[in-house]
Parts: sequence; C-alpha cells; structure tokens
Amino acid sequence: MAHPSQISLCHSCDNAFTQSTLLPSATQSAALLTVLRTNCGHSQTAAMRAVIAAAPAELARYNEELARLDAIFEPIVAGRKALQKLYDECVCVVRAPVRQLPNEILVEIFSFCRDADTSPTVTLEPVALHHWEHAATAELRRVAGGALVSLAQVCAKWHRVVLGTPQLWSCITLDLRCWTLPVETMRAGARHGQMIQLLKAALARGQQTPLTMQVSSVGEFHPHALQVLALSARRWRHVSLAMDCAMLKNLSPVAGSLPLLETFMIQPLSEDEEVLADVIRYFSRAPRLRRVEFSGPLAVAASLPLAQLQRCGYDGVCPEDLPALLSAMAQLPPASEFRAQLHLEAIRAVLPLDLPAIESQIGALDIESMKDQNDDSYHALGTLFGAITLLQMQRLTIFGMPQVGLHNQLCWPHPAAQALFARSGSRRTLRTLCIPDVVITEAELLECLAELPALEYLFISDHPSLAAASNVPHLLITDSLLEALTPSLANPADCLLPRLKIVEFRTLGRFSDSALLDFVGGRLTLRDKAGFECAVLWFPGHPRKPDVLTTNYLETWTVEEGLLFICREFDPNEDQ
Repeated sequence: MAHPSQISLCHSCDNAFTQSTLLPSATQSAALLTVLRTNCGHSQTAAMRAVIAAAPAELARYNEELARLDAIFEPIVAGRKALQKLYDECVCVVRAPVRQLPNEILVEIFSFCRDADTSPTVTLEPVALHHWEHAATAELRRVAGGALVSLAQVCAKWHRVVLGTPQLWSCITLDLRCWTLPVETMRAGARHGQMIQLLKAALARGQQTPLTMQVSSVGEFHPHALQVLALSARRWRHVSLAMDCAMLKNLSPVAGSLPLLETFMIQPLSEDEEVLADVIRYFSRAPRLRRVEFSGPLAVAASLPLAQLQRCGYDGVCPEDLPALLSAMAQLPPASEFRAQLHLEAIRAVLPLDLPAIESQIGALDIESMKDQNDDSYHALGTLFGAITLLQMQRLTIFGMPQVGLHNQLCWPHPAAQALFARSGSRRTLRTLCIPDVVITEAELLECLAELPALEYLFISDHPSLAAASNVPHLLITDSLLEALTPSLANPADCLLPRLKIVEFRTLGRFSDSALLDFVGGRLTLRDKAGFECAVLWFPGHPRKPDVLTTNYLETWTVEEGLLFICREFDPNEDQ
C-alpha cells in the first residue's frame, strides 16, 4: 500500500487530514486488475482480506471528516448563492436594456400600446341589455386609460412616466352606447358617475396637449360626457363623431372655441337637416381646419370653410347632393384632395341630370361606389365627368366597395373620361391612375394612356367575372397589353408612359412569363438606374410562380438595376 500522505485543511493552523495507508499505488491497482481477470491463489487473497478487515474503519474516518467539512462548506455555498442572486438583481436594475431606454422611447412604446388597446369596435347596433355589463366594464377600462393603466403598474418609473406624460393622455375614445341603460337603475347611475370621473381624470392628465377624439353612440344618451368634452374644446385637434343629430346639439359650446382643430369627421345617424346645419356651423370657425369627412345631406355642409381645406371627403352622395358636391369641389384650394362616395345606382335612376359645369383646382379626385354593380355605372360616372374640369389633377382613383364573393365592378365611361382629360390638361398634370375595380378594354386603356405621358403610377386589373355574364372573365393584363407597354429596343424613349415608375397588376395570370420579362426589362432601360417597381397580385385561386429563367433575371435586376418586384396573392385588406 502507499505511504500515507496529508491534505492541508488550514494554512493558518496547519490542520491536515491524513490519507489512508490502504490507498493503492498505480502498480498495486494494475496487479489487482490482473488478479480479477485470473484465478488467484490463497497467497494472493490474504492481502485482500486484510483490506476488507481494515477498510470500514478508514471509511468511517473519511465520512466523519466529510461531515465536519460539510458543516463548514454548506453555509459558504448558501452565502455564495445569496450573493450571486443579489449581484444578478443589481445588474438587472442597473444594466438591463429596458431600464436604459430614455423616457422619450418609453413614451413612444406606451403610445403604441395605448393606440392598439383603446380603439373600440365601431358598430351602429345598440348594446343588448344582457351584454351591457361586459360592454360597460370594457368601456370603463378604456376610459381609465386602457393599456396605460397596466403599464403604470409595472414599476415606479413606468408609473411616473405614464402619469407624468401629458401626450400619453392626448387620445380620448368613447363608445357611449353603454354609458346609459335603457332603464335607469342604481347600478347604471353609479357606473355612469364613475365613467365621468375617469373621463375628467384622463382630460386633466393631458393638461394642454392637443386632443384626438373618437366618440360614437346610438340613440339618445345622457349628455354629460359631451358636456365634459366640450369644456376642453380649445385642445381639440382631430375629432371623429358618429351619433344622432339630437345629441350633437350638446356640442354647441364649442362654436368659436376650436383654435387647434385640424381634422373633423362626422357621421350623423339621423338626418335632421336644420339641426345638422347648426352642428356644422359649430365647427366651421376653425382657423387650422384642414381635413373634413362628412356623411349626410351635402346642402347642410355649406358653411364649411372649404377654401382652407387640404382634404375633403363626402360619403353617401345621392343625386340631390350632386350640385352641392360640384360647388364644394370648385371651392377647394389648389392641390387639395377630394373624395366622394357615390350612390351610382340612385344617380343612374334619375338620369339625365342637368349638372352645372365647374372648374376646380383640386390635385386628387378619389371616387368610391356604394355597392353598385351594373353596366349603368358607365352613364352615372360619365355624367359626373362631363360636368367637371380639373386643371391641376395629379391623381385619379376609382374604387368599388368590396362585397362578399364578388368584386364591385364599375364600367369605364371612356368618351367622358377622354374629354375630361383633354379639358383638364391631364397630359401635363396626371401622375397617378388607379382603377383596379373598373372594367376597361385594352383598346380604351391604351387610348387613355396615349394621352397621359406624365403618368408615373398605374394600377389596373383583370376581373374574374362580369356582372352581365357571371362566368365570363374580363382579361385586360395579357401579352398584348404588356407588349404595348414595353419600350422598343430601337427607340425606348418613344413609348407609352415614358415616366412610369410603379405599376400594379391585379391579375388572373393570362400572360406569358416572357412578355412580363420583356416589359420589366424594357422599363428598366428607361429608368437609368433609378429603379422600377412592379407588383403582380394574383386573384385568390389563380396564383402561379414565374419560371426559373424569369425568376433569375428578376433577381439579378433587383440586385443590379434597382428593380422592386412583388409577386403574391392579392389581399383586399392591404392592397386597396
């Protein structure tokens, strides 16, 4: 056996532990292994019997020493563990990335959380009595601040930032449907009072920060909330209202007290024209007003300060509204944007109409239809086009209202459109033509484009089926059209739309990859490294990928020529 050795346990007092003399040397371990692999004799087992006799006492001595050392070691381990935990927590407090964010970044993050959490689902249906408790609880949380309340409870710093930053309290969104029960009860009265107090607190936290407000309701309700809001009218910047005219009267104190108002959107749910005209007058004395969105009889909106607006939109325009619509268009300032949602079917029903001819300086005309789908939209749009001259028109868009299972298709009033472009001087002004919901033939489109050399953006579409023949697709984006839009190699500058930068095709895919490749390649030669954007948006159920050769060319041009090429399924929620 080995000579005994010592393990020093304390350098200060020379305390040591003596190793057992039974511990084998390397030679003894090798000899023991040899014995284990052979039949050993009596003389060889004598030494092993001696080890068996002496080892228990030696093991007991080792165990006793280990127990003594464990009593010393365990508190040391526990202390180290506690110290490590303290260190890690201090690092989290001092060095954690989220704690390094300046308050300005935190405010931006909190604003995003607030906006995602506080917008109610807009509906014109009353709250059912058996759902009132749930709706009222959700509204109570929203009025209190929504996500801001949760964020303020994370830590003391966030609490200070949330409650001490007025701009976080600059958005007020109210769904007043659940502020008043159909039958007044003690519970409803208490909840209403609580909401009013929370609304006042939110307004107070915003201090003098300009306000963005969205308020909606159905039927009559207690006017207290509107009265509280009216007291802060001098802070209103962006306002959206959807409620009955009878309730809008409660906003009369705001008249002449709207120095910051920039956006005014109103959707009256009843049409008391006399009351509505008064309400419009409340908001007409606003020196900074730049955008108006109005739904209702246009005659009552005559007091709006149209000459100072940058954007004006009218919804639900009926035949009787057309003279007022044209008058408003004529009063808007240069480069302003004008949007009109037209009830084309109602307009068609009273044709012919004798509309006054007007000239307008607007820069953009956006037309939407109200669920009309018939060939007679041609005549209604043509009548409107025939009455207007748009001397600075840079954008023309025409959209149909989406319908389930059917695309709302409108017919292109070609002669009237060509006359409008000619009268308006669109050859030099029109930059954007967006007509994906318009049925137009290839010949009509090419004739239009020949008169629009300044065009930079074009959005056109096939149509899976026509209203008059539901199983017959209308194909516009074909090899023939792509070839007509492709610059020639001999003289690329002498082509249709020499300034085209962006094109979007909503398509059934009835064209060849080679025609698409020639079109994109030809357009890149005109852009001279400035890049070109092309989006191919497949109708659902009609997707296909370009072949390998086409894909390789497109990828190369993306890297080397500044091409932005998009090829995916059309999403009506994103692409319109």
